[in-house]
Amino acid sequence: MRRRLRTAAFPIHRHAIPQLVLDAGLVALAYYLAYRWRFDGGIPDRYFDLWADALDRFAGYVKEHCPDTRVVVHCGFNTDELVPPGQSRPVPLRSYKKGVRIDVPVANALWRRLDDHARSTYGWDAIDLRDEGYLTCADHPWGPFYVHYTLDYYHRFLAELDLIDLRGRLDPEDLALVEGIAAAGHEHAVRYARQWTETTRATEERIRELEGLGVLRATRFALGQRVRQARARIRTSSASRRTPKEN
Repeated sequence: MRRRLRTAAFPIHRHAIPQLVLDAGLVALAYYLAYRWRFDGGIPDRYFDLWADALDRFAGYVKEHCPDTRVVVHCGFNTDELVPPGQSRPVPLRSYKKGVRIDVPVANALWRRLDDHARSTYGWDAIDLRDEGYLTCADHPWGPFYVHYTLDYYHRFLAELDLIDLRGRLDPEDLALVEGIAAAGHEHAVRYARQWTETTRATEERIRELEGLGVLRATRFALGQRVRQARARIRTSSASRRTPKEN
């Protein structure tokens, strides 16, 4: 009869210990590789070479078998900002929904490298709305996520796609008018996006700063903030009750 470990919460055969150690090692390895293959440290050259080779074969196939097909690069991006329902100010996505966390600047830099390669190598048209500051939203059909943008993004995307098509159909004079209207809309969108950029970045920086304090220091900081706010209200109330002295 196999001996069991009496000290365990559940009976475990001693022959199962090596298997448990092996399973734990495999879980740890899978956990490490999951983060390694997410490319948090940059795209490995081997992966980029494989991707570029596959893209080159795709471009060759389109040129040979679909010569009238126009390839359009969609320059997507990740956003970690969300507009809650009924509000107009964006908040960090992670403060609204818990889920997988990624390094958005790093992920966007990697994505940009792939897009730039496709555009510069093959001269394809592109739709690039990254500087218009689109966020994610709670009422997206698939829920808020890094690449689930506010619904007005998709209308802008279709407008840009129509513009690409019109460039091959309109005469130069009419095309200049259409592109002027499109440029004005783009400029307005960029200005609108910039009004929240500094505020949101400051909020994110503050969150990272507080997370780095640890539980005890963060608690002390929060209590100190409350005390300082209470003292400020008391001083304001006292000052408002005072009457100015007459000379």
